[in-house]
Amino acid sequence: MHHLRTLLTALSLVLLTSGDAQVTYERTYDLPAGTVITSASSMPDGSLVLTGRRVVNANYDTRGYLMRLDAAGNLLWSREYQASGLPAAGTSPGLLCQNSFAGASVVNNDLIIVAGTGGYCDPMWFPPVFDRTLVAAIDGAGNVRWATVPGGTSQHGGYHLVPNTGPQVLLAGWLGVLSGTQATLEDLLVTDTSCTILADLRLRGINPVSGYYDERITDVERGPDGKVRLSSQDNNVPPSHAITKLTSTLSLEWSNTWSDFLPERVGGWATGGTCALGDTTLIALTTNGALDWGLELDLPGGSFKDLLVRPTGELLILGRTTGADPCSWLMQLSSSGSLQWIQRYGDSTDPLALDKLVLMPDGGIRLTGTNTLGQLVLIAADANGSLNACSFPAITASFLPYTPTVSTPLLIDSQGLGGYGDLQTMLAAPNYIGPLPFTCTSSTLSLQATGRVFVDNDQDGAYGTGDAPVGPWASVQNLGTTTPELHITFTFDTLLTLSSTVPPADSVVGNVVHWHVDSLAHFGSLMLSPIYNAPSFMNMGDTVHLILEVHAVDSLGNLVLLAADTVTDVITCAYDPNDKQVEPLGDGPDGFIGPTTDWLTYTVRFQNTGNDTAQTVVIEDLLSQHLQWGTLQILGASHPLTGVSVNPYGLAAFRFDGIMLPDSGANGPASQGFVRFRSRMKNDLTHRTRIENSAGIHFDLNPAVVTNTVLNTVFDCSSIPWQAQIVEYAGYFGADPTLEPSGPMYTYQWYLNGTPIPGTNGFVPYYTPTQNGHYTVLITDEDGCTSMSPAASFIITSEPEQELKEASLATVVPNPFGEATEVRFLQHVPAGTPLTLVDAHGRVVRSMRSDGSSVLELPRSDLAPGLYVLRIGELGAVRLAVE
Repeated sequence: MHHLRTLLTALSLVLLTSGDAQVTYERTYDLPAGTVITSASSMPDGSLVLTGRRVVNANYDTRGYLMRLDAAGNLLWSREYQASGLPAAGTSPGLLCQNSFAGASVVNNDLIIVAGTGGYCDPMWFPPVFDRTLVAAIDGAGNVRWATVPGGTSQHGGYHLVPNTGPQVLLAGWLGVLSGTQATLEDLLVTDTSCTILADLRLRGINPVSGYYDERITDVERGPDGKVRLSSQDNNVPPSHAITKLTSTLSLEWSNTWSDFLPERVGGWATGGTCALGDTTLIALTTNGALDWGLELDLPGGSFKDLLVRPTGELLILGRTTGADPCSWLMQLSSSGSLQWIQRYGDSTDPLALDKLVLMPDGGIRLTGTNTLGQLVLIAADANGSLNACSFPAITASFLPYTPTVSTPLLIDSQGLGGYGDLQTMLAAPNYIGPLPFTCTSSTLSLQATGRVFVDNDQDGAYGTGDAPVGPWASVQNLGTTTPELHITFTFDTLLTLSSTVPPADSVVGNVVHWHVDSLAHFGSLMLSPIYNAPSFMNMGDTVHLILEVHAVDSLGNLVLLAADTVTDVITCAYDPNDKQVEPLGDGPDGFIGPTTDWLTYTVRFQNTGNDTAQTVVIEDLLSQHLQWGTLQILGASHPLTGVSVNPYGLAAFRFDGIMLPDSGANGPASQGFVRFRSRMKNDLTHRTRIENSAGIHFDLNPAVVTNTVLNTVFDCSSIPWQAQIVEYAGYFGADPTLEPSGPMYTYQWYLNGTPIPGTNGFVPYYTPTQNGHYTVLITDEDGCTSMSPAASFIITSEPEQELKEASLATVVPNPFGEATEVRFLQHVPAGTPLTLVDAHGRVVRSMRSDGSSVLELPRSDLAPGLYVLRIGELGAVRLAVE
């Protein structure tokens, strides 16, 4: 055993978080007023460049806008750009003094090419005219390297996309000429000091009525096969929308046009195929441009927004759904068009309008758009579109087959190389990161990032490389003198769900991962990691435990513990401020929970969004009358609680005196807090009891900020306030749930002698019996609760059928009966009227005469169980049954 003892003292175990995992988060940014983001591009180092414009005023102050974010979404810099000077001799009627960026192409980490439109500032051109293409080179810190206006005297900038990576940049726009509008595409070779035109192309869709040209490019992409694909649209009648494939030098391979397919995004495969996205349609073309397959989205209110092709061939499609449940979503399709997965972003309180999709170097995904407050939203998802830490509700989608209609082809001309004007000056506005002087009379710029939906593993209040929501790496190193056989286990907390392991585990039993190592060399090391999906924000404040154990396998196969290490951490999430959550959430919009649910757990989250430090925060929560107020327990809080109370009316108060909570503008992460507590439900709650709760958050002496209202509804079919019964009418039965008309919707299933009657399942509240027997009905309400009615009997005798159809003559209560029943006549029966009881075979088993009263007491006496008919003279008959 000496060698085991040696290894025990020399074995090194380390638990650490992997910096290589894909970071996931959702962050929001308050942009300067008048700012619109038009595109997003990834950098090789994992950072992100967002491009757009800012309208400072309606006269002559429109500026290009850039912002760069690191891989964790932290702002590196944001800058504004304003052009000045003449574009080129003879190409402009006035000075170019403003511009708007529409796209960016990343050459490397220190060179970004932006393209947009320039506008004149000469009063004779008021309002400002944006009709000059403007291209500029920007370094990694946002400084201008050069700027120019390309394309000659007639170049106009209608729509620009520069989406490629590398020294060759594609510049897309449109050219206004006397004969109309022509789409243009130029291939540029760029450096940090200049650019050169390599090729120039014109696309012309001819209007058959006017004879004028009308074609504008909507998207352009240089595919993994080196070929260029572009989509374009015109305004002709009938329309002619095109997809064109070009060689790497912009010579034509093919061009196809359709009248009913309007391409907005285009992509390509390494195999040479092409895909294109419309508003709700998607097509795939072969290498030669023939239709391979087409799909139409079958999702009410759904539409496509962006398209990307993965290097492995799968399609990523970003979309949005409007209507009763608005949201954004991302789906992945195989290269053959089969749906592989779909992820939703946003909920009913913040549906999120995402419209731009970026694929990162590590395979992660970035999505940008806006929320309901108009803030910029950035979502960093993993390769499967997941946020891991805090998920959104599920969404489903499907597709229908689709075939576009071919129309008139385009005219495509290869033009000579155009000339560039002189390099112009583009001035970058100051970098607005850090403190700025502020006065009430002048305009200042600011950009603040606020985080939500991430697990802050290192507890520093901000995103860093170690904050990926994945399991820790375990580093096991042999510093001893032997090379033993090892058995390694990793026990992860039950709050975590295992996704995969690196390397693959030998086995997983419950929440324990097992690896077996035949031999670990001298000074050799192992890197092991179980990758798990982090819990939701409902577990905020809970503690997770991760345990690593290393065992040696002795000569008898026994396991001997050599070393162990443990990590303990508290789950935190960043979030939108001042809201309330409940656990369990329950099912559906009503939050259905069972009557035996023990605790309801509430989390109130707050953030100081004022402009000064809050010295005191008080949360007041009027607890529901359906909770046991005396059972309230505190589960956790972000800051020390100085007081907790519940008054006789159920008003709970949580005090944070001396909290000194900074405002979000001064320190966003530190401006947030929460309190988490729970209370038991009462024991006698009936079906559909609603348990609602909200809170008011007081910052110092300010009015309360009221949170959203959370809802749970008790689901207990054993306590439904209605029961099924059958009402007998003349010749037919009616089902009655014995509930007021304001009750829920019902469905019905009729039975004969315990067997379901075909065709009576659904909304069938009435049934006409045709056979002798016992009839029952099962009623189901909209919650799925059911009730079976008592049996109602039906007999066909030898008497005329008309007699039985006059069953409204009397009622029988109870029916069926055991010892006795009452026949209650609904019309006068004269004294002396014969009353004859007949069995199911038509035999008379009892004869009586009426005494003129309205009720006949009928004892069972010697009546055998079965079905009977009571004939009431010539007036009619009623059915009854003996149990």
